[in-house]
Amino acid sequence: MTTVIYVDKLLAVNLLISVILLLSASRLCGIHIKRKGLIFGTLISTLSSLLIFLPWENIFLLIAIKIITVMAIVYFTFFPQTLKSLLKSLGAFIAVNCIFAGIMLFVKFFIGQSGLFYINGTVYFDFSALLLILMFVFCYGALCLGEYLTKKRTKSTDKFEIEVSYRGKAIKTEALLDSGSSLKDSFSGRPVIVAELKSIAGLLLPYELPYFKGDYLNANVPETLKTSARLIPYKALGNNGLLPSFKVDSVTFIYGGKEYVSHGVYVGVITDELSSGEYRAIANKMLFEC
Repeated sequence: MTTVIYVDKLLAVNLLISVILLLSASRLCGIHIKRKGLIFGTLISTLSSLLIFLPWENIFLLIAIKIITVMAIVYFTFFPQTLKSLLKSLGAFIAVNCIFAGIMLFVKFFIGQSGLFYINGTVYFDFSALLLILMFVFCYGALCLGEYLTKKRTKSTDKFEIEVSYRGKAIKTEALLDSGSSLKDSFSGRPVIVAELKSIAGLLLPYELPYFKGDYLNANVPETLKTSARLIPYKALGNNGLLPSFKVDSVTFIYGGKEYVSHGVYVGVITDELSSGEYRAIANKMLFEC
């Protein structure tokens, strides 16, 4: 029996699927997707569904094109700045696709092949418009619920605004208090705040920024940072590494109705995003003791 594929339905369904998968991957890896990235990624993913019409005879060529397509989707969606963030976002996207594939197999088992097709690595639903709308509502509701539950894990009382002062400059940013963290400088014992580079960039000079973006393990420390910069060892989720940091003049914040001013605190700089905009820095309880 010949399968009739309607281009409008094909694009509409894969547009919906692309948005759901990309947003789910964003939640999984914790990297926020900007509107521009979501548009680019969805566009590439949706247009790639047209591969369903090509008469593929070489499976290896199909796999190669799929790999290139996935890499393009991840890159233009998340715009990763480091290899670590690229692998993180790529792994999350592949993971949600595997979950989606499992769900599709489950659905296919119950509804039969008359409504669900998988050709050239592309999913096509031959469902009624009403069912597609219901699918969208269900997926959107599930995504919103997941986002709500994720946000509930972070209590509002654990988030507060900090003001970081350095060389006569000051910036304010939202921070999360991680009571389980004890990150500190091993030499001085001073606490370390982990912050996104873009959130504290205003404290640094333009020519100092590349040091934190590039290969800081082999790069020369700028002369203006030599008295305050330090590589601080860290261990998180079984991973070991060195965190490029610099010692700031003071960190001021209000917590529990009381104002604190901490001196001699180090700010560890990362290029990845810590959350989806809820906070830009992570502090530990040692911040209250200095």
